[in-house]
Amino acid sequence: MYRADGFKDQRLLVIPATTVATAIQSPLTSWLTVSDIGYFPKAASHRRRRAAGAPQTIIIACTQGVGFCWLPNKRLTVSAGQVLAIPADTPHEYGASESAPWSIWWAHVTGTSVPDLLNAAGLIEQPVIDVRDVWSIATLIDEALTALERDLSRPGLLHATGALAHAFMLMAAERRLRASASAADAVETIIDYLRLHPTSRLSGGELASRVGLSESYLSALFRQSTGMGILQYQTRRRMSLARQLLDTTDLPINLVAIESGYDDPLYFSRQFRHIQGMSPTDYRAHAKG
Repeated sequence: MYRADGFKDQRLLVIPATTVATAIQSPLTSWLTVSDIGYFPKAASHRRRRAAGAPQTIIIACTQGVGFCWLPNKRLTVSAGQVLAIPADTPHEYGASESAPWSIWWAHVTGTSVPDLLNAAGLIEQPVIDVRDVWSIATLIDEALTALERDLSRPGLLHATGALAHAFMLMAAERRLRASASAADAVETIIDYLRLHPTSRLSGGELASRVGLSESYLSALFRQSTGMGILQYQTRRRMSLARQLLDTTDLPINLVAIESGYDDPLYFSRQFRHIQGMSPTDYRAHAKG
């Protein structure tokens, strides 16, 4: 038999509608107000279905076990270490796995800033996100719940708003860190590729597709990381190869150009002079070491 609540050691608080309505009108809580909040430990047989959705956005932090959520055209699995967001007025059904029922900290929130907070945390583009330390989110929901259990007046509501805002900010900060790490990985992948393939003829768009980014975004990341554009970096890598060939082989200049990725020896010579300050012939004749 399925249950919406009633689990051993659960905590559950539904704030009176009049209190929520007053909070929504207050400048300090109109941007983020909690209406329902709780903790369901090892919630075996937990299931909740709302055909028309809830009037508030629902946030669920899973600290143990596994659950599921059905949204329009989506079936999602929610595991320990993940946070689920269900937007307001979205039909849904969620519940615990039969074999490993979840433990969840949850809150229903409303307010003018909720869409922006969800977007900052990455919970609009994907309703379930991994959180490096889900207990930090659970702890903040617990803080909000404890404050409201103690005091449903203005101070308690302010405290709850602050704690839940902090939870959103932690998720937003972690998303930025993940994005930074992903961006760094993408640039490093392209640098490694160009080092190994200095004569590559892939376009900027083709390079970007290798790391799943747009050409303009990869270009901006690459310049920020290296101080130069991708084409400039590739040119310098090719010239490095050309210098090596000029120093260590007797290849004619036109073959050095081809081996360095240039079909046109005259264009190669102009590029070499621009980078090196002398022609390939003068460079080879110049005493080195």
